[in-house]
Amino acid sequence: MGDISAHFSRSEFRCHHCGHFKIDPQLLWALEELRNHYGQPVHVLCGYRCVIENQNVGGAPDSLHMGGCAADISVANLSPPEVKRWLESLRPKVGGLGLYPGFVHVDTGPVREW
Repeated sequence: MGDISAHFSRSEFRCHHCGHFKIDPQLLWALEELRNHYGQPVHVLCGYRCVIENQNVGGAPDSLHMGGCAADISVANLSPPEVKRWLESLRPKVGGLGLYPGFVHVDTGPVREW
């Protein structure tokens, strides 16, 4: 059991560089919905990023990761396209969805895809 929701802990969303934590409650809600729908663990590969970490990973200068409004995730036993398709059902609360090899970027910003 997590410490910020039923299935997630602060440590999963902490910045890999500085260790700070921030998460948009709407993003956490969406990830819980995803976890509950499939009954499979949702792995947070990247959550909050400080400015230095964002630069280190080549993130966009205005990345929503820096506001705690984005996460890069994978779901056990599901392909990234399957995860992305299901997350589309949560729009407009989930705005940005990006498909990458091995993971999905999800954020609570404006509706857009890449």
